[in-house]
Amino acid sequence: MAKRVVSDLRKYGHVQRGWLGLRPVDPRAIGINADGAIVALVVPGGPADRAGLKRGDIVVKFDGVDVDDAERFRWLSANAGVGKEVTLHVARGKQELDLKIKTIAQPE
Repeated sequence: MAKRVVSDLRKYGHVQRGWLGLRPVDPRAIGINADGAIVALVVPGGPADRAGLKRGDIVVKFDGVDVDDAERFRWLSANAGVGKEVTLHVARGKQELDLKIKTIAQPE
């Protein structure tokens, strides 16, 4: 991570964070005893919206890495880099889906 931060500072003058256009919340914060990050908000027109994520989806894996909670999800997405295509393993009701999504630079 430190190498990426130094590289970003040299190249752009600031650290670039990946952004997916959604707001995750911890399942436990709303009384659900489960791991993952619940999609509480999808920004219209953002990467998550274009990839087909929906409010209420539970992200359980980020590019093959287990998502324990919303904080872990935020860290993984921010540090994925900009312009990287990742796969989110999502639980939607009784379905499980793998959705491809491309990170963009986090808006200021």
